[in-house]
Parts: sequence; structure tokens; C-alpha cells
Amino acid sequence: MRRQSGLHSIELRIWLHLGFRDLRSRYARTKLGAWWSASTLFAVVIGISLSVALLSDQPAVDLAPRVAIAMAMWTLISSTLTESAEAFVADRGILLNLPISEKVMTARLVWRNYLVYLHNATVMLVFLLIDTRSIWSILRLTIVVFLLGPMVIATLFSPALILSRLGARFPDLRVFAGTAVQLNFFITPVLWDPPATGVMRTIFLLNPLGWYVQLAKEAVFLDQIPTELVVLVLFLFMVSAAMYLVVVRHLPSIKKYL
Repeated sequence: MRRQSGLHSIELRIWLHLGFRDLRSRYARTKLGAWWSASTLFAVVIGISLSVALLSDQPAVDLAPRVAIAMAMWTLISSTLTESAEAFVADRGILLNLPISEKVMTARLVWRNYLVYLHNATVMLVFLLIDTRSIWSILRLTIVVFLLGPMVIATLFSPALILSRLGARFPDLRVFAGTAVQLNFFITPVLWDPPATGVMRTIFLLNPLGWYVQLAKEAVFLDQIPTELVVLVLFLFMVSAAMYLVVVRHLPSIKKYL
């Protein structure tokens, strides 16, 4: 038991270190470093808010905070899934030459994307402050960042590991996964809110990726707890946990397919 606990501690330090290293190497020799991700999101939010404001006659200042929160959450989800399809192929050398498990490499991936999400949280905060939201909205944003964000990456861990394995075995899936995630953007409530009834409501309920995005928005901007969404994401979290306990932890090594 003590030996197993020590092994888990070592693995924890490994994927934490690798996640930080990935982020540093991605923006090596740049002045802003990882803050480039936040600056990119900032520009995207401004562009989308202005475009939607011109088309809908709504003030861009009112739209920007919702767009920022939705886009930051969507970026966390979509980047994790898209990168997962190629993760084991990209890290083939590490997996084959070092005694590092596939679970550690997947933890590294979701941790890296959460670090990007933390940088993007500054963009959400900036637009909330520009829109002169109440202190309660800002406090609720901290819950979205530090509670809902970790819950998202925990939920995505099992799907990401399975997608990484499938991507290593089936090269065509790596292309399909990226396209599927991009198409999902249009049925995810990033730029729209699901209605109470109708076809779009059904589409929203059938799209688990949209549950976290909508919950992030409602958690910040509504004064009441979005009970239905909380139940949905808790259900999704438990399904992912059950998938890990029943399936993922017992999967054989993928190394022979690399």
C-alpha cells in the first residue's frame, strides 16, 4: 500500500511538471508567454461581440461577458478533445522509452488545458468589470473557474484517454475528431441560449458538451441556481467516473500499436 501511494505521488509530480513544461515550451522565446492564449481569446470575444451586436442591435458591452465565459469554457473542452486524438501519437517517444503510463500522459493533457483556462479566466474577469457587474457575479466567476473548471477536466479524463487510444490505432479518427468538435460548436450554446421548448432545446439536451458551457454562463449571470444543469453535469461526471472505474483502469497497454 505504501509503495502504491509513493508511485501515485511520483506520477502526480510527473504530470504536473509536464503540463507546466508544455505550456512554457509552446510559447518559448515570446515576451507574453502563455498570456498569448488570453490575448487571442480577448480578440475573439471583441470580434464576436461586435459582429453579433451589429446584427442584433444589442450593445456589444452587454454581450461580451457572456461570450467571454462561453468561449473560455468551450476552448477548454474543445482543445482537450481535439488534442486527445493525437496525444499518444505525438508522445510516442515518451510512451515507448520511459516508464510513464497512458493515464499520466492524459492527466498531463487535461492539466495543460486547464492551465490555459486559468489564463483565459483573466479575460472573463476583464469583461465582467467593463460591464460593471456586481461583486456577486465576480465571486460566482471564481466558482466557475476553480470548481466547475476542474470538474470539466475530471469529466473529460476518461473520454480523452479513450480517444487518445483510438487515435493511436485509427489514424483517420484523428482527422474526424477535429472536424466533429468544430461542427459541434454550432450546436453548443456558445453564441446562443437554449430555449425552454422546441427542437433547439432537444438538441441542447442531447449535446453534453453544451451543458458545461451553459452552466458556466448561468452560474455567473443568473441569481438562482440552475438546478437542471447542475443535475445534468453531475450525472455526466458520475458516468465518466464509472467509465474510469469499470473500463479505463483495466485497459491493456496501447504501446504495441504505437
